[in-house]
Amino acid sequence: MAESSSLRWLVIGIFSLAALLLAALAVVVYRFRDARGAQEFVALLIVTAAWSGSAAVKLVAPTPIEHVLVLELLFGVLYVAAFFAFASAYTGGRLHRSRRFLVLAAMFIAGTTVLIVTNPVHSLLWDAIVSSDAGFEHLVHGGKGGLYWLILLVAY
Repeated sequence: MAESSSLRWLVIGIFSLAALLLAALAVVVYRFRDARGAQEFVALLIVTAAWSGSAAVKLVAPTPIEHVLVLELLFGVLYVAAFFAFASAYTGGRLHRSRRFLVLAAMFIAGTTVLIVTNPVHSLLWDAIVSSDAGFEHLVHGGKGGLYWLILLVAY
């Protein structure tokens, strides 16, 4: 039990440190916001910092917080959009400025958000949020549905 507790706190520490370092890096990069891709990189760093922070909060919470687990999925979707915007801007592309891309990305994010928030009603993404003891006690999505895999495929 002590070993799994130590592992849990190590993972919480890693996620917390990652969130802090990513946020600090975002502040540093923002100073160079006129460089190609810098603003999009700042957005990517902020989303990734929030994602890491939500993972730490989920693990440190004294009681299961399903809403934080749901937030982690949303940060994952936002990460993909922020990464594509950064990659396009950094390579000199115009995709991130295309109205079509922005509308499609917004529709994908909004649609996925609605599916995530309403999943307890329809269970199309996952069957339930369950406890896992892989390494240490934590919450995971149990019984991934077809839409979960479709969104994963589209996102990546």
